[in-house]
Amino acid sequence: MVLKNNDTITLSIPELAPAVKESFMALRTNLLFMKDTKMIAITSSLANEGKSVTSFHLALSFANAGKKTLLIDGDLRRSRLCKYLGIGKEYPGLSEFLSQQHEEKVFSTSIENLSLMLSGKCPPNPSELLIQDNFPAMMEKLREQYDYVFIDTPPVCSATDATIIARAVDGVLLVVRSDYVKRKVIEKSKRIITRNEGRVIGVALNRLDQHHAGYYGYYEDKDK
Repeated sequence: MVLKNNDTITLSIPELAPAVKESFMALRTNLLFMKDTKMIAITSSLANEGKSVTSFHLALSFANAGKKTLLIDGDLRRSRLCKYLGIGKEYPGLSEFLSQQHEEKVFSTSIENLSLMLSGKCPPNPSELLIQDNFPAMMEKLREQYDYVFIDTPPVCSATDATIIARAVDGVLLVVRSDYVKRKVIEKSKRIITRNEGRVIGVALNRLDQHHAGYYGYYEDKDK
C-alpha cells in the first residue's frame, strides 16, 4: 500500500484463483438484481469466517463492473480489512469522524471506481459512537454519492456494532465459513439482525471444501 498526497491509496491486490473470481462475479450479479439494495453491510457470526476479504473483493467486483463503489471499514474494534490491504491505522477514518475529531475522510484508490473509508484508530466505545445521529446521516449522504456502498462490520456474536450498522443500510450479507460454525449460531445471528430492524439479504458460503478453499456459494434469504 502506498499513500500519495494523503488522498490516493495505491493498492496491491492479492491474486485470487479464477474460480473464486467467478464466484464473486456471480455474487455481484445476484446483488445487482435486488431492488433498492445499494448499501450493504457484510458480516459474519464469528471471527475468521472471511467477511473482510469478502467485503473487499465484492466491492472490487462492483468497481470493475463500472459501478462507483465505496468500501467502508466499519470494524472499529479489530480491523481485518486494513491488515489485509496493508494499511496502517494512523490515517483518519470512521472512528475519528464519529468522535468529531476529523471531518469525513474518503480515500480514492488506484482502482478505478473504488474508494475507501478506513476504520481509523480503535476507540474505547465503538457502539456508543455508532448510535449517534451523525452515522446514519453520513450513510444517507454517501447513498447520494455512490452507486454502491459496502461496509465491513464486526461479527454479529462479538458486539452490537453489526446490528447498529444493519439499521442504516439496505441489507446485510452474512458470510459463513463452511464446517466452521454451527447452524444454530448462524440462525442466532440472523435472528439478532432481524430483531434489531436489519434485513438479511443472503448468505455467502466460504471455503466449501479443501480443494476449493476460498470458493464462494450464495444463498438468497427467502425470509427477508
